Amino acid sequence: REVLALALSVEDAWRERESLPIAAGSCAGQALRLLVQACADAGRYGEAQSWARRLRTRAEEASPRVEQALVFAASALSALHLRFGFLRAAAETRVELSSEARPAERAWRSGLELYARGLRALEAGQCLEAERQCGALEALGPPLLEEGKTDGLCPRDVARVVELAACELRGALEARQGDSARAEATLVRAMRLERRLRPVGPPAFSRPARETLARVRSRFGRDDKALELAEALLSERPGQGHAWLHLAELHLARGATPEATRALGACLQCWHEADAHLAEVQRARALLAGTSRPRHLRLAGDNAPA
Repeated sequence: REVLALALSVEDAWRERESLPIAAGSCAGQALRLLVQACADAGRYGEAQSWARRLRTRAEEASPRVEQALVFAASALSALHLRFGFLRAAAETRVELSSEARPAERAWRSGLELYARGLRALEAGQCLEAERQCGALEALGPPLLEEGKTDGLCPRDVARVVELAACELRGALEARQGDSARAEATLVRAMRLERRLRPVGPPAFSRPARETLARVRSRFGRDDKALELAEALLSERPGQGHAWLHLAELHLARGATPEATRALGACLQCWHEADAHLAEVQRARALLAGTSRPRHLRLAGDNAPA
C-alpha cells in the first residue's frame, strides 16, 4: 500500500513538473486499482473508497476520454462494496458512457449492474428477481463473440468476464433454492472459467468462485471439502483478512475451536488498522472473544436458520 501510494505521488509530481496531461501517466490507473484491493484486504474500507473515487475522477477528467478506464473505475468501486457486503451501494454504482463506447464496454457496464442487482435480490430472498437478473447477465456474452477485435477491451475477454459472473450468480441462486448438487456443478464450472480468465483480459468483477463454492459446501454439511478450498485461497492471499475470517468460520462450523482461534488472531493481525465499524471486523472480534456462537456460513440471500 505504501509503495503504491508513493509510485502514484511520484508520477503525479512528474506530470505536474512536465505539464503533462493525465493520459501521460502510465502506471496510475493500475496503481489505484491495486490500492483499492490492498486497502480492502486490510479492512480499510473508507480509504479504499477514497482511492476508488480518485480512480474514477481520473478516468472522467482524462482527455481524450477512454471508456475502458471508466468501466474499470466503476468495477473497482462496485467490487469494493461487494467485498464488504454493501450490496445496495454496489447495485447503485453508475457509469455514464459516451456515444463512442463500444459494445464490449457497454456489456461490461451492464454486466456490472446486473450482477450486483442479482446478488441484492438473493440477499432479499427474491429468487424470481435474481433469476431475471441472472438470465439477462447470461444473455450479454454470446453477442460479443460475434464482434471483431478492436482497440481497447477485447469483446471475447469481456464475454468471458460476464459468463463467469453469470455462472457464479447462478450457482449462488441454485444453492439458495436448496439444489446442492446443481449449485456445486455450476460453481465448479465457474472456477474453471476463472482459471481461464486469469492470464489474459480484464479483471473479473464477481466474487471468487472458490469462496462461493466453499460457503455452499459448508452450508450443505461438506465442511472438510469447504476447508480445502478456503486453505487454497489463503495460500494465495495470506495477507487478506477476509480469507482468514472465512477459514476461522469454517473451523467453527467443524467444532475446531483452537484452529479457529489461531485463524481469528491472524485475521485481526491483518486488520489491525481496519475500520472498526465494519461488520466483518466486529464479528471477528466477537468470535475471538467467545461472544458469538458458531454457525454455518450464509450466502447472500440465504435466510434459512443457522
